[in-house]
Parts: sequence; structure tokens; C-alpha cells
Amino acid sequence: MLRDQLAFALKDSSKADDPVRFCTLRLVQAAIKDRDLAHRASGKDPVSDDDIGQILLKMLKQRKESSRLYEEKGRHDLPRRSARKWQ
Repeated sequence: MLRDQLAFALKDSSKADDPVRFCTLRLVQAAIKDRDLAHRASGKDPVSDDDIGQILLKMLKQRKESSRLYEEKGRHDLPRRSARKWQ
């Protein structure tokens, strides 16, 4: 299950002392938990692997859009950091 793989990757990044990967995975898990809570409130099952894939795609699109906007606004230091996290 994708959720288990993400949990293992989070533990691994913590042990490897990889702060960028760790923070990214925490952000992903928080988004999944938010969707789980929304599903529970509406009486649905927890999110599936397909739902997690959709969450990840949405997050990736958001980060790419942010990078594009940073470039347009002349903030050349920010898109490199943002793009590096999502490649």
C-alpha cells in the first residue's frame, strides 16, 4: 500500500538525516490525513492508493505553478528550492 511506503520513506529519511526529504514527506502525509478527515466527515472510506496518487499530482502541480510565479516575479532564489524538492 502506498501509505505504508510513504511511512517507511519518512522513517528512512529521518534516520538518514535528510531534512528536505523528511519535510516533503511530512507535508505529503499531512495532505493525506486532511483528505482522510474530510472523507470520514462525509461518511466515506479512508483514501485509497488512487486518491493518494491524485493528491500527489495536485501537490506537484501546485509546486510547479509556484515556481513559475516566482520566476515571473523575479524571485530567482525561490524556484530553485521549490523545484529541487519536487523533482
